Amino acid sequence: MKNEILWISIELIVIILEVVYFIYFFNTRNKRFTDKKITFVSYVVFLILTIFLGEVTSKFYEQVLVNIMLMIILACVVYNETMKSNIIRVLIFFTTLLISDMITIEIIMLLSDNHSIDVQADRNILRLQGMILSRALTILILWIEKKIFDKKNMGITFYDMLFIVIPTCSNICILFAIYGFMNWNKNIISEELHILLILSLFILVSTICILVFSEHYFKIKQKQIEYEKAKNHLQCKYLYYENKNKIENEVRKMYHDMKQHLTYLERGDNKSKEYIKKINNKIKAYENYINSGNEILDTIISDKMTIAERENIRMECDIEFEEGYFLEPIDITCIFGNALDNCIEACLEIEDVSERFITIKSRCENGFILVKIVNSKKGELIYNGDKIETKKKNKNSHGFGLSNIKEAVLNYKGMFKLNEKEDLFELIITIPIS
Repeated sequence: MKNEILWISIELIVIILEVVYFIYFFNTRNKRFTDKKITFVSYVVFLILTIFLGEVTSKFYEQVLVNIMLMIILACVVYNETMKSNIIRVLIFFTTLLISDMITIEIIMLLSDNHSIDVQADRNILRLQGMILSRALTILILWIEKKIFDKKNMGITFYDMLFIVIPTCSNICILFAIYGFMNWNKNIISEELHILLILSLFILVSTICILVFSEHYFKIKQKQIEYEKAKNHLQCKYLYYENKNKIENEVRKMYHDMKQHLTYLERGDNKSKEYIKKINNKIKAYENYINSGNEILDTIISDKMTIAERENIRMECDIEFEEGYFLEPIDITCIFGNALDNCIEACLEIEDVSERFITIKSRCENGFILVKIVNSKKGELIYNGDKIETKKKNKNSHGFGLSNIKEAVLNYKGMFKLNEKEDLFELIITIPIS
């Protein structure tokens, strides 16, 4: 009686360990409920159902399928992820459990005199050793898998799911076949056990390879998504500057005629003169028009100068960009638009407006376009890998700046360099003239 209670307790501990492993494997997911009591109750209900259905279903295959279904339901209830993501993770998790159990059974059978699967059916010391070895192997494999495949938001499509699920299910079917062979053949010879053990190890390697390739695939996919977002953002910027350039050209044509009229009207009385002076101040901005030799760049600089003037940022420009005709307008927008946005953002962090400044210099020399953009800043910049963290509230719409500038420059086989000093930040770009 005591022996029976002991083994029931051990088997219960093993099931609880599996739940703990499940939590460990999923612990980076976003939980659906903030209340820990609801999450705890969900795990308890899952545990009770697992024990109950384990007693009701006698066949190994039925138990596996029931447990997979219960785990998928638990994952969907507790974690705020898509069904596709949960199915993939549950299949990977359960494949790990099956591989660990299968390798353990084969090792125990090899070490024992009785080369039969029944050696694990009896409640003896060999079964206890098998349980300990299996759970130790499980946590080791899960730790490796988490290191490889720990994505918080994979953005999985139906075809992505098939890409992982089909080979994973194939591995599970092979494990079923191995178990069926061992259950059917009660007297397996040592050579056959060695082959089965090697086959199980190959399945383990195959599962890890699936994860490695999947992680690489999702990393490339994530970069493509970021690139498309950045491309759309730049396209909007380019269309904005293109439209703004057309409008400003029309305004400048009118400006020259208007100035002549205002000069004539200034000969009137004092009230007229005061009124004319106010109008002159409003259109004064068009006198400081930048002429770099590139219309899109002129519009970008003019637009940023207007923002800088409004924010009390001193902005000085010395730009010769006639030789930049070979650069695509969208790349000019990317390089200068993003760079000046970063400069303005950095200057706004400085409380003393007299210390806010931006300097832009560009010239053509020895077959190269040289660009140097310097801005004042406050404190040290925060780096995330090779990116600088944006301080803007909407981080999803920003943060691509420097990486996109670098990518645009490298497209023309140029060089991109950042220099950070105590109160200055320099961006230096060199592009060979095509």
